[in-house]
Amino acid sequence: MIIAYATLKKAAAKANHAGGRLDDSVYGLIVRARDEILARQHDALFPLHIWMNGSGTQFNMKYLHRNFV
Repeated sequence: MIIAYATLKKAAAKANHAGGRLDDSVYGLIVRARDEILARQHDALFPLHIWMNGSGTQFNMKYLHRNFV
């Protein structure tokens, strides 16, 4: 789930940058953070225990709180 979310956010940043809605500095920060997540450098920040997976609340909270940008 984390990898899929990071891929989606990176694609959205690329589209918004290409459309002129995201400046170069913010775009660079977003892409760098997503690349780090995709390289699995922050896996320890996203623990998902089997008994906490029901509605996705824990996943969403972890991702949003550690969204880096």
